[in-house]
Amino acid sequence: MPKQTTNSAESEEEKAERIKDLTIRNFEGYLRRQNLAASTIKKHGQNAYDYLDFLYFAEGLETLEELSAEYISDFIEHDCIRGLTPSQSALQTMTASLKKFYVFLEEKGRVSRGTAQGVSDLIKSGLPYWQARLYRYYHDDDDDEDSIWGLF
Repeated sequence: MPKQTTNSAESEEEKAERIKDLTIRNFEGYLRRQNLAASTIKKHGQNAYDYLDFLYFAEGLETLEELSAEYISDFIEHDCIRGLTPSQSALQTMTASLKKFYVFLEEKGRVSRGTAQGVSDLIKSGLPYWQARLYRYYHDDDDDEDSIWGLF
């Protein structure tokens, strides 16, 4: 007997999970064809999954075609606050993953032409700022997250 959901929110969550899983499997296959190390593929795949998870559940994204560079800053700051990016090297790896992910999406026609370049430009200009904020977040005695991140 087919599984029946009790409300539309469950089916939307299931749909989002299915899209994320399929997208990440395809992204990891794309990375394998570039002859990257298995550990690198796994890390880029996990970072891209975390990004999609943030977009679907925190930003209310409904389709991959809605992706744009504007989400990068929000995600990086959200990710840092959650402690998933606790170091400068982790931040650099995360941004490298996001650049590769957008190149993949653009090549597959899932985002508009030029989006990957926009992401790359945004990361290039934003990385020093994010690095400084990350450093301050982990090294400043100021307990007021609002003054560190300015999110609220």
